[in-house]
Amino acid sequence: MKTRNLLLAFLAFTFFSVSAQNDGPDYTHGIRAWWSNAGLFNDGDQIPSSGDSKSGFYVGTFRTTKIVPLLHWYKGLEYQQMGAKVDDDNFRNLHYISLPTALRLKLGPVFAQAGIAANFKVGESITALGEDVKTDDNKAEWYDFPWHTGLGLKLGPITVDARYHWGLNDIDDTGVRNQYFQIGAGISF
Repeated sequence: MKTRNLLLAFLAFTFFSVSAQNDGPDYTHGIRAWWSNAGLFNDGDQIPSSGDSKSGFYVGTFRTTKIVPLLHWYKGLEYQQMGAKVDDDNFRNLHYISLPTALRLKLGPVFAQAGIAANFKVGESITALGEDVKTDDNKAEWYDFPWHTGLGLKLGPITVDARYHWGLNDIDDTGVRNQYFQIGAGISF
């Protein structure tokens, strides 16, 4: 199941990335950043159950390309923070470089989008009772493939959007998956 989900995510990412290589005049570049709220989930339940979500930030660049008048292709490159927190002495921090890609349906200034990302882990720490407890046995996989949906508003060069992401694959051997919410703003140029 894990291998199948990983293969499907990779094929979808590759297909959509290759099919959106239009460098015509109907594209914009920009930067996007703000706040994210992440958690770790097992079978739909947040873990640890007594813990809080992990607040963090994300920052990145993006490009949108018009496919047809109402349909746009979105792709980006972002740094983001994820993980989970019980308290100040018990937490897991995850840091990823993300390659999000999505289809965006735009009606006037409002848009809805759905897509997938390839996230590559660039850092991790696991702390229990104030001590570093990360080992080769409990560290997260080097990759994550979440899908997302979102809504946004684009007024001139300013975009404000919100997205929710669900991990498609387990990030460790215990069935844990990332889920996270992003709210942010971007500027196009």
